[in-house]
Formats: sequence, structure tokens, C-alpha cells
Amino acid sequence: MRLRSEKVDYLANKITEELKKLKRVSFQVPAEQVYGTVRRVILQDLQREIEIEKEAEELLKRHR
Repeated sequence: MRLRSEKVDYLANKITEELKKLKRVSFQVPAEQVYGTVRRVILQDLQREIEIEKEAEELLKRHR
């Protein structure tokens, strides 16, 4: 799934804010750093998804 940068920012912010609300979670670093890490993980996951799609397309091409 391809997401626009604004959507990634929104999701990272939403996840960070929801984590801050949890009583069982306390940040050991500033919330901005948590946001940055969450955003980076989302982007890495999206990049891996793109790579998997490319690999699948290559496999399909070879087996047609």
C-alpha cells in the first residue's frame, strides 16, 4: 500500500499520541524522538512492501 507523506506523518503522530495516553507506557526519550522512530518504522515497512511486490512480479514473469 502506498501512502502519501502526509498520511505517514498523521499515522506516526496518532500512534505516538495514543501511546502517550496509555498508563502502561512511559517514554524514556522525548515524544518527538518516539514520533521519529515510529515514522521511520512505517516508512521502512512500506519500502519492504514495495520490494516484496517487485519480487512477486519478477516471480510471476519467470513462471508465465
